[in-house]
Amino acid sequence: TARDHFERGLALATRLGRPGVSERSNLALTLLNLGHPREALARFEEVIRLADASADGILSAVGRKNAAECWIALGDRAKADRLMHEALQIYAKEDVPPKRKELLQLMVDNLEAIGRHAEALQRLREYHALDQEMINSETKARIASLENDYTLKSKDVEIALQRAELQAQQADLE
Repeated sequence: TARDHFERGLALATRLGRPGVSERSNLALTLLNLGHPREALARFEEVIRLADASADGILSAVGRKNAAECWIALGDRAKADRLMHEALQIYAKEDVPPKRKELLQLMVDNLEAIGRHAEALQRLREYHALDQEMINSETKARIASLENDYTLKSKDVEIALQRAELQAQQADLE
């Protein structure tokens, strides 16, 4: 069903004169998940070509990462490795930590499978450092949000106390 919907979405985008890069990417990912890596790879190659032409770095990197997964499914881990390195370079420029983290995990698994253990360890360390950076960033944002909530609630209490005091003073005056 998802494949049918994505194919209709791609056909509609084409009729409207749009390149349909996201539609192609979603269709390709569905094909990969359905166990059709060769067909998915052809779609991801289109995504990469279109994303590169439009200078959409993030979509280009996503396409490369997903194409790498196709090559892994097809048994060519060397081609997958090349695409993952290209995607990693793009993610480093675009500064997309969650996508970079996802890619690093895939790279670790692929490097381990092809016996490049030292490089796999290096990528695992990058993954861990990025994970810690993301956790710290999320923690800082959460703390700032909690502090802000506390400050607002404190102000609300202070205003309520001032109103009550003002009402008491008005009652005394009356």
